[in-house]
Parts: sequence; C-alpha cells; structure tokens
Amino acid sequence: MSAVRSIVLIVIAGLLSACSTGSSIPITANGAGGTAPGAPSSPSGSKIQHIIILIQENRTFDNLFHGFPGSDYAKTGLTHDGKVVPLKPGHLVELYDLGHTHADFVTEYDGGKNDGFDLVPTSPPSTALAPYQYVVRSEVRPYFDIAHEFTLGDHMFASQNGPSFPGHEYLIAGQAAGAYDDPTDVEPWGCDAPPSTTVPVYVNGSTQNVYPCFDYQTLGDELDAASLSWRYYTTPGTKYGVELLPDPYDAVQHIRFGADWNADTVDQPLRIVQDIKKGKLAAVSWVNSPALASDHPQLNDGHGPSWVAYVVNAVGKSSYYKNTAVLVTWDDWGGWYDHVVPQEYGFLGLGFRVPLLVVSAWSKHGYVSTVPHEFGSILKFTEETFGLPSLGQRDEYADDLSDCFDFYQTPPAFKPIKLITKPYVLVKQLENDSGPNDNY
Repeated sequence: MSAVRSIVLIVIAGLLSACSTGSSIPITANGAGGTAPGAPSSPSGSKIQHIIILIQENRTFDNLFHGFPGSDYAKTGLTHDGKVVPLKPGHLVELYDLGHTHADFVTEYDGGKNDGFDLVPTSPPSTALAPYQYVVRSEVRPYFDIAHEFTLGDHMFASQNGPSFPGHEYLIAGQAAGAYDDPTDVEPWGCDAPPSTTVPVYVNGSTQNVYPCFDYQTLGDELDAASLSWRYYTTPGTKYGVELLPDPYDAVQHIRFGADWNADTVDQPLRIVQDIKKGKLAAVSWVNSPALASDHPQLNDGHGPSWVAYVVNAVGKSSYYKNTAVLVTWDDWGGWYDHVVPQEYGFLGLGFRVPLLVVSAWSKHGYVSTVPHEFGSILKFTEETFGLPSLGQRDEYADDLSDCFDFYQTPPAFKPIKLITKPYVLVKQLENDSGPNDNY
C-alpha cells in the first residue's frame, strides 16, 4: 500500500468517525466544527429556525396516554391506605375540578409514595377515587396519532409542583421568583392584579406573601437581545392574566410595561394559524390554547386534541414544516393520578409527569422518549437552537431534548392528523379552509 493511499484512507476514516453517531463535533451555522460566538450550540440550530411551544392544561401522562404502546403507563393506582385500585375510563370533559395546589401535591406525593390522590378534594365534591381515571382513547385520538407519527415523551415532568400560575412562568423563564401557588384574587394575575392580591413565594427557606409582579429575565429577553422575534398568543380576555389561563408575561414588570407587551403578546390564539399561513411565524411562539380547547377539567369542552392537531396540520402543510419544532406540553398535573415518582430537587419541584409531544420533520418518528425531561428542557433546547445564553434557572439543570431528534435522517412526508371535533373557535376558519387537506 502506497504512502499516499494510506494517508487518504486515514483521512476518510477520520471523516467517517466524525460523522458517526455520538460525534462530539457540533454542526454550526457555517458547517465548521466547534461553536462560533453567537452560533447555535446544537445540531438543531442548523435545521430548526422556528419553535412553537403549545401549552395545554392540567393532565398527567397516566390520565391522557393510558395504553399507548411502548410507554410507561399504569393500569392501577395506590391510595393512602395501601389499596391498589384500577384506573377507570373517564372523559376529557368533567363537571368537577381536582385539587392541584402545592399543598395538594405534597399530600399526593406523600414523601415519594404517590399514594395520596384519594385525600385531595374535588370542586364540586365528587368521589375520592375521581383522580384515578384515564381518558378513553376515542376522545384523545389526535394526541395518539401525533404521538405515533412523531415523538412522545413519557418522562416529562413539570419543573414546579404547583398549579397554573407558576407553571406558565417556568415555561418562559425557568422560574417563578419562588411562587408556588396561584395568586389570591380570581383575576387578573400579574402586574395588573388589584393591590390587595398576593401570591405565596418560597425564598431562602421561608415563605411569604407578595404582590405577583416580578422582574426576572425571560427567554423573551434573550431573544430580544439576539434580535430574534417572539410572540405569546393567549386566549381572548386572558391577556391580563385571567384565572386558569394566565399570560405569564403579565407578571414580568419590564415586559408588561415595556414595548414587548403590545408588540409581542397577542390576545388571540387562533392568530398562530393565521401567522403560519401568512408566512409571519416568529422564531419562538408560545400558544396558550383556547379555554374550551385547553383540556382543563370543568373548563374544556373536549376540543383540545383537535385544536392541537389543527395547529400541527397548519405547520405540516406550510413551508415551515422542515424548519419548525412544535413542542406540546401541559402546564401542570391537574390533580390526576400518576404512578411515576418525580425526582425532587426541593420545596418547589419537580412536579408530577405531564405529557410531551415533539413534532418536527426532524423529530424521531414513532419514538417514545424515556429520558427525563422537564419544562427547563424546552428552554434549553430553544437556547441551544438559537445560540442563546442560559437563564441559569431550571434550564441549567435540564436536558436539551436531544434524544427526541435525528438531524441526519431523511424526513418523511407530513401526514395530516385527522380531527375528531370541530372546535368552536375554529369553525369559521375551518369552513374557510374546507377541503380534502383539512382532514376533517
């Protein structure tokens, strides 16, 4: 073998090694090894240019994805007195709401036993075993179809163990300034709250009640600093923090009273679909689902799965499909039973499991991710995709969702998800877009 040929083979072997699975050489904007200043620090940055964070409400994995093939779901649950009870079929629409305050979490968690769910009351009163249910598959079929086609995370945990207010804050900032419950007044939540409004916070080992208007850094601030666009879509009438469906940016003082408030918060979730169709999708979008399509017990009317499918189809049928990731999660557990014990990091979290759907041309198709994720993982994935610094909160400790993607695959063609209901907020839009591609 000649010396020249030996050198060529060595070079080729080196290149093949660098391209193989597990390579430590990241892909950057210019294709070179290493990460240039301001460049993405993950392969996602060469493929993903838009991220949509779609937020549903108040469901656990056991409640919503019971029976999904290959996933970690339970058929039975534990009660406080050691009984094993079957999880019974139930419905997405319920006339009661389950207790899901921080104190309710502590009761249900029971020091890691996950057996106190029968001790938490419902409103209005229902049976003690109400939390031990799963939604029948026919009512959540679009969720199952999305999960079959893309990636389903069955070890996704809320980064906090309280209800909606802190849950939504963690999805924009990886923290809630120590807040662990909802504010005292019904509405609004945030810097527009009445002067008498307080929210409990846990700071330096003690608790206190403070006005729910904070001033921490958010992912929106990091995007602004990088001259990247962002938008937060929320339900009509909830831009100022109405109970159950808050706009978390209302609780961040410099955004609420700054230019971003009018420029980047939108009082209409349907606008996300319109912006996709008009080619106006921001780099990062949060979508607070319409109230009746939120999956929230005692509030929703069963249209959540079709609403999520409608947004997914809008992306899939657009030019954004091959450069967008849609991350669907639920803001808290809502009081429903879940058998997987969260790994606690302290008073504030982690919370119980919630579902995660990772929808992208580049996500692993037909894949169940068993890697532990949390809300901070969504932030970290976004930061790495756009080369942003860490907020230094839960994003610093979380994984980056990298196991959910394969950026070296040849993406299959998008298959529209079939809707099973016609959400009331989408009737006009669906009728205007009627045709075989709507899949309704």
